Amino acid sequence: MERTMMRPTTILHPLVAAIKQLALTVLCGVLLSSSALLAQDSPAVQPPQQPQSKQITPQTHLRQGQPGVYQSFQPCRMVDTRNPDGPFGGPKLAAGGTRNLSLVPSGGDCGDTLPAGVTALAINMTITGTENAGFLTVWPGGQAQPNSSVINWSSSGTTIANAIIVPVGADGSINIFASQATHVLLDVSGYYLNVLETDDQLAIVANNATAAIVGQNSGDGAGVRGEGTSGPGVYGQSATGPAGSFAGNVDVAGNVNVSGDGNGIIFPDGTTQTTAATGGGEGGVGGTGTANTVPLWTDGTTLGNSLITQSAAGVQLPNNVQLAVGAQGNQVQFGSPNSETGMTISGVSGRADLRFDGTLKLVAGPAGGPPSAANGIAITTGGRVGIGTVSPATKLAVQTPSGSYGFTQTDGAISVGSYVGIGGGWFGTLSNHPLHFYTNGGFESMTVNTNGNVGVGAGTAAHRLSITGGPFWTSNQWKGAIELENAAAIGWRSNAGGQRFGIGQTNSGLYFFRTASNPGTTGSPANYDMSISDIGTVSVRVLQINGGADFSENFDVSSAPAAAGIDAASAAIEPGMVVAIDALNPGKLVVSGRAYNRRVAGIISGAGGVKPGMVMGQEGSIANGKHPVALTGRVYVWADATRGAIKPGDMLTTSATPGHAMRVANHSRAQGAIIGKAMTSLKSGKGLVLVLVTLQ
Repeated sequence: MERTMMRPTTILHPLVAAIKQLALTVLCGVLLSSSALLAQDSPAVQPPQQPQSKQITPQTHLRQGQPGVYQSFQPCRMVDTRNPDGPFGGPKLAAGGTRNLSLVPSGGDCGDTLPAGVTALAINMTITGTENAGFLTVWPGGQAQPNSSVINWSSSGTTIANAIIVPVGADGSINIFASQATHVLLDVSGYYLNVLETDDQLAIVANNATAAIVGQNSGDGAGVRGEGTSGPGVYGQSATGPAGSFAGNVDVAGNVNVSGDGNGIIFPDGTTQTTAATGGGEGGVGGTGTANTVPLWTDGTTLGNSLITQSAAGVQLPNNVQLAVGAQGNQVQFGSPNSETGMTISGVSGRADLRFDGTLKLVAGPAGGPPSAANGIAITTGGRVGIGTVSPATKLAVQTPSGSYGFTQTDGAISVGSYVGIGGGWFGTLSNHPLHFYTNGGFESMTVNTNGNVGVGAGTAAHRLSITGGPFWTSNQWKGAIELENAAAIGWRSNAGGQRFGIGQTNSGLYFFRTASNPGTTGSPANYDMSISDIGTVSVRVLQINGGADFSENFDVSSAPAAAGIDAASAAIEPGMVVAIDALNPGKLVVSGRAYNRRVAGIISGAGGVKPGMVMGQEGSIANGKHPVALTGRVYVWADATRGAIKPGDMLTTSATPGHAMRVANHSRAQGAIIGKAMTSLKSGKGLVLVLVTLQ
């Protein structure tokens, strides 16, 4: 079959690189010669100027292409240290100082940026305003300072210019070192590009048995790479050999085009080239090609049309297209798995399907038949996701057999999950860690500890239920921990005596009750043993007091004489003292200091370790005080036996000794002044006597 020769567009050859290197050397020599003449002439330096916008326009159209190509433009001043301080102005270079100048792509004070890929600048460098003898060194940014100079001067006030070509660093900057202080001016007239292509072709012609271009790369990159905007990046043509052939692996990014009536033939290295094209144009011997189809080998040398076609709707694949069949039996097949639209990925270890019949299903299972629809993930057209089910009723539904975990989350040590079975649904930790509940992204509001104790408002709980904190309740700022509705009660299970106790509130008050009904049952009524009405009245069925032995009432007691003519010495007030009515202070008492005092009121309770059993009083009123005074019951009293020994059963009355009682010796005088009966004896002196208070 005849093949048409195609004109090369870009053919590279090592000879061109050598020629370009020679041209670069000559150019550098010319520039250096010019700089020497400039140095001899010591040209006048133009005064500093404000930066002006200048368009840097190369003489040719710049695109990616051949490296190392020089581009010239209208010279402009990029740096002048005589100007005000700035990135490309002052200050003056100090002695022994280094200045880093970022020139690419900024363009300095030229007012326009340089194109990407600039690797070196052609600079006419001028020094002026020098101090002492010195030199100047220039080198690429980010590199070590070389042991060389570009300008030398021998005295102060020197002005010298020199033309140099200096590479820029990877960051587009250069460094300038001045051994002595000086001003520096940089005028740039051109640059070198790393890659450049003009509208002209660069042809490389070779006469050898291998190739005109050989690219080798020991790294991960390509040996030869070509990029084109509208045409091919790499074009190959052979007069007698395989048309556009490549030796080795071919990695193609983008389209591989065979133009005209030529053929594109790809075949393995070391095998015989076939006569059949592998794409486009005519088929090989005995075969024909059709536009917008992928060829199908009908035999070793003949191509026909496959069922893969291209149309406005895209590439169309036939049913049951099979890809990547490996030695292990792995394959990817497009078609109708389980009579649905989708694909199958299978191998010896199992099979996975991606299927769609109105619901998208990603399922997996053992090798062989199609996996169960419930053995994976399903997404409905309504956006609901099901795991283990193809009919999720909510946005996310997980269905498992009874007695199975649904989901788990873990960091490798702590695990939390859900479980369905044993008569209910379960949620908690799967590791030996507490379960915390929180709101609004804050700290835990409730914690279930590993021992089952629940803490509300706290992370730990010493009891089955521990409540910490709560909102303030009442103006007294009690912390509200538990709130129950009206007519609600808390209850206890049965004790050994068969009683269940409860506390509840209704519209008539708070009730403490007993019942034979277990919590949650209604078989027996509540027996109310104590209640507190809405107005604070306390009612009890039976009241038994075990903490004391008398009935007392709170009084304020004074140790001063109650009235004029009463002989009572001042004494400290203490339990066991006899007190009388204070005639000068209504509602208050005074320590008694007179024998047979008919104003006797009682005994201050608490002496001898016997405490009052019940104390009465009304806070905030006259019927209140600091001292509980026993009005009845058993209490110890201070007694004076100086006028006669005291025996159990003796009637006791007040004595002249302040706060002390004595045995009644004159019964007619004792009428209305009896305190009670002695229950213990006192032979002589003063001491405590147990008395049964019965005021008479």
